[in-house]
Amino acid sequence: MNLLKRALTAAVLLPLLLWLLSCSPQYTLGIVTLAAFLVLYEYGRMVFDADANAKANAIGLGVIGGIFVFATQCASAPQQIVFLLIFLMIGFLTIILFGGRYSVRDFERFSAALIGVFYVAPALGTLHSLRSYGYGRAEGDVGFAFCVLVLIVTFTNDTTAYAVGKTVGKRKLWPSVSAQKTWEGFWGGAAGSVIFSLVFWWAFSKNNIFSFHLLLLHDILWVALPCAFLAPLGDLLESRIKRFYGLKDSGAILPGHGGMLDRVDSLLLTAPWAFFYVYFLR
Repeated sequence: MNLLKRALTAAVLLPLLLWLLSCSPQYTLGIVTLAAFLVLYEYGRMVFDADANAKANAIGLGVIGGIFVFATQCASAPQQIVFLLIFLMIGFLTIILFGGRYSVRDFERFSAALIGVFYVAPALGTLHSLRSYGYGRAEGDVGFAFCVLVLIVTFTNDTTAYAVGKTVGKRKLWPSVSAQKTWEGFWGGAAGSVIFSLVFWWAFSKNNIFSFHLLLLHDILWVALPCAFLAPLGDLLESRIKRFYGLKDSGAILPGHGGMLDRVDSLLLTAPWAFFYVYFLR
């Protein structure tokens, strides 16, 4: 039943996401800004769970994350670094300034919340930067192709790892962090994401779908192979955070998937790698 819910949710949301990504980078900026708000709201509910103002603090953290993404992505590349440094400085100065009025536990919550902003917001922002790559070029929209490739690698890794782990999984991958994940699922997800990426690239480039004809074989391998291992690492990282706070899911907004953070946890590592490859190695 859970697998069916996951499939139905993906069947509804994935076409909508692809359509919004295909429109323009401005739509992508709107998506990642909203995603940053929702993800950090869920993260804030975990961090401030025992706090009397947990919901208000979580909303505030989500707003900060959304503003962070929007502001940095609207700036040029050098200004983004300046924004990042200023934001970091303001955050730590705020902790120092007001930390004396609260308990050590409050100080820890605030610090964890600030870490969450830098865990989520810059990674999601790289999706907008990736979408903007080569936008408007006469030969085609290569940034859109890379965005689709990252989504294919990430989501097929999660799906095939889940299916293989449920079917033949026996050896636990890291039981103290995630009781369900197995080594069989890990290798099945890695192999599945690479194979599916190559299959989609062949089929899409052949039929000129999603601008995949602009990507070469080495583009697929440079993105798919590292992301095949980064995707489960991102999943384990989020599982570690949830285990620390004693939670199974970060939320319940997506049937079969849990919360938004549960859905984008792998993307928080795969998208930055694709961005790094496209802008610095390609």
